[in-house]
Amino acid sequence: MPSPLAIDLTTYAALTAGRKHTRAAVRSAASIVTETAQVYEPVRHRLPWQGAPAQIVSLATKDSMAKRPRASQARTPTVTPQPTTPIATGTARLEIDTLNIATLFVNEVPSSSVHLDQPRELDFEYLRWSQTAILAHAGVRAAGGREGPPTRPGTRTLLHLGGAACALAVALLEDLPDSHHTAVEIDADLARLVREWLPLPRAPHLKIRVGDALEAMNSSQQRFDVIVRDAFSGHVTPAHLTTLAYASSVADHLAPDGIYLANCADTQPWPVLSNEICTLRAVFPEVGLIGEPRHLKSQRRGNIVLVAGRSRLPEHLARLLLADPVPARWLTGSDLDRFAARGRVISG
Repeated sequence: MPSPLAIDLTTYAALTAGRKHTRAAVRSAASIVTETAQVYEPVRHRLPWQGAPAQIVSLATKDSMAKRPRASQARTPTVTPQPTTPIATGTARLEIDTLNIATLFVNEVPSSSVHLDQPRELDFEYLRWSQTAILAHAGVRAAGGREGPPTRPGTRTLLHLGGAACALAVALLEDLPDSHHTAVEIDADLARLVREWLPLPRAPHLKIRVGDALEAMNSSQQRFDVIVRDAFSGHVTPAHLTTLAYASSVADHLAPDGIYLANCADTQPWPVLSNEICTLRAVFPEVGLIGEPRHLKSQRRGNIVLVAGRSRLPEHLARLLLADPVPARWLTGSDLDRFAARGRVISG
């Protein structure tokens, strides 16, 4: 019997080939997707394809969510939408959709989404890729995708440079319940509002610190198991968070076997990405790239996650990333060279 994924792809291909999405066909596909939701859950964010007709996603989501009990139903607090509110860097508002997913908009751009019923789930693909890399590094996700307790003992400490709604930290706490996260948010108003609007974990599990990312890191005496950079000023990463001095400071604040992840938004010919790769390679012996294959070949702008460390990065990460709803490639070594070809080390 073909796998659910094969059935899904076949059905979707048949639907899209004729461009005629009859109600019967849509309901048939929705039924198949609903059954597959046991593997790809929640189905709205775990579809094994991109660009599926909205009717299929909507029907499958409703059926799947109705059949499956909420993992955190007993402890899910009531969160209400919040109107547009002024903050130091612009405006913020909070939307709650029918699946009880809270999305934070900053300057009318979706910034973070928190699944109130299933905090482990993440909407944005680059955050899921980061989640997969961190859990693979911690030994929670093995080569076969199996999940279990971390194979690396001790409390995991994570520093998030860029806070917003702290979606990645919230998700990771589901699999690393003893981990301690520090999120650095430059906007004091936004930091206060997300605490008021969302049921975020409290210290020591999640601390939100207000300030500049680099200054906050440099003032810390702590070494972290994981450092994540997901900070933007408008649509670009602040320049001082891309330099050789910054990368060296990251290395100084990482545990010997720690890893660093950076969200990089760019498009061909990779003017930003190439410089970041060259700069990280000047500091870290191991550097890898996570990206969607179609993005890596196209001219469109998108998110790429860079991963760096002193020790060998998880070899089975490539297999885990292919299982994501938006499958991604894991590139290291010589495979990374073409992306760095036009780059240079950013001094400063």
